[in-house]
Amino acid sequence: MKRVRLHLAPGGVHPVYELLTTSPSVERASSVHWNVTEDGTLTMLHRIRGDVDGIEAALEGIGQLQAYEVLRVDETDSVDASSGGVDAAPVGESATKGETAYVYLRDEGTDDSRRLFRSLSRDGVLMVGPIEYDETGASFTVVGEDRVLSRAHESIPDRFDVTIDGIGEPESAIDPTSELSDRQREAARVGVELGYFDVPREASHEDVARVLECAPSTAAEHLQKAQSRLVRSAFEDDTLSERESR
Repeated sequence: MKRVRLHLAPGGVHPVYELLTTSPSVERASSVHWNVTEDGTLTMLHRIRGDVDGIEAALEGIGQLQAYEVLRVDETDSVDASSGGVDAAPVGESATKGETAYVYLRDEGTDDSRRLFRSLSRDGVLMVGPIEYDETGASFTVVGEDRVLSRAHESIPDRFDVTIDGIGEPESAIDPTSELSDRQREAARVGVELGYFDVPREASHEDVARVLECAPSTAAEHLQKAQSRLVRSAFEDDTLSERESR
């Protein structure tokens, strides 16, 4: 059994995808749960941070949606995206309101989106959430046997630009920082050097931002994302190993 980290960059595949990756209303976005029926109807639950009014306005204009609902989250409960078991990815920095909401969507999808989810939902393939979105595309992990994963990869529609970001054995020692982007790795390194992770904390995310020469909010997102991925990576292999031994 292998674990594969995939990155997809499908331009124009679906209006919702365009909203999550390119909209100035979206600051961070992830797909938390999803379900695909035999006829291709896709139901998804997203967690999105940004201009929720702008997001709702965009959803109203998407004709493929059969139903949608937006549930705003109390700001005090949503500062840390991982507090509710949800990991989120930075998309852009032009959102201004900074609200957080869960967005429930049910839609008929497009031919390409249906083929994609059928490819990754076939027998023997497990998609491990969340699906994380940023301006470059969507990233997620799949788990399964080599031959099954190979067939799933080959069946992904050609219009999807697929990049394999990492391949790992469930019981192998994998460098946890390999799942970080260059900027996330740099933020984590600076955080260690300045004492951001010390107990008690010796530096703030503003201190990290000054070294990185970026906005404090950007540094905070890089640090949060790095922590989330490193913690998930630390326990992912143990979880997979336990499943394999059953």
